[in-house]
Amino acid sequence: MGDDDAEFEFWDRLGNEFYSEEFSDVTITCDTKTWKLHRVILCQHSPWFRAALSGAYFKEAQSQQISLHDEDPRILEPVLKWMYSNQPVPDTLEGFPNPYVLLLEQFRVADFFQMPYLQNVIKGMIVNGFKSDFKGKADVYPDLTNGVESSAVSQFVEGLKHACDIFGADKESKLFTCLIECCLRIFPLLMISTSYGDLISSDNGHVFLGSRVMANYCFGIVHKQSKYIPLQWIVW
Repeated sequence: MGDDDAEFEFWDRLGNEFYSEEFSDVTITCDTKTWKLHRVILCQHSPWFRAALSGAYFKEAQSQQISLHDEDPRILEPVLKWMYSNQPVPDTLEGFPNPYVLLLEQFRVADFFQMPYLQNVIKGMIVNGFKSDFKGKADVYPDLTNGVESSAVSQFVEGLKHACDIFGADKESKLFTCLIECCLRIFPLLMISTSYGDLISSDNGHVFLGSRVMANYCFGIVHKQSKYIPLQWIVW
């Protein structure tokens, strides 16, 4: 058996433990959902779980039960499952029509649990999704005859708004650096979109798009938009 096969078998076997209550020693509840999991796995991935389950002054350490009722179990479960499977979190899920919003929600939970590796994985998925949505596609341009813009633009801008609402528009992080770089690549297209106008009229949107993205576009390093949006936008 090669190294790759052994690694695959390891994660496959460990992934099965997520659904098995055998040897479980911690119970996590969220809304009506309950998971019986394993402290050693949770604590290896998350300093938050390590503190909650080992601190003498935390009631969770005594009861080995954690309630997370402020979270959405649909978002929480993939993050918990990732610790067992090392598989990408989903970018499609019933009830979440916008993949950017779904990924950002999972990023938020990973941030809460202090899981930088998973945050980097999700950030990479956001960038890859952005590239897939915009690279060389003519249908991202708005239809001037009826004022309808593409779903790619509206979903991306909705994702920007969601990130600003969650973390604050002035947050300094690798995630926001990534989002700013994405904006710079398609900035001319954003400026003619109705979604952009709606976002920049809000307080958070004004700070993010006006003070951060526009400042980078005008005075910072302008990225190669042609890599994602062809130069046809100049004469569009």
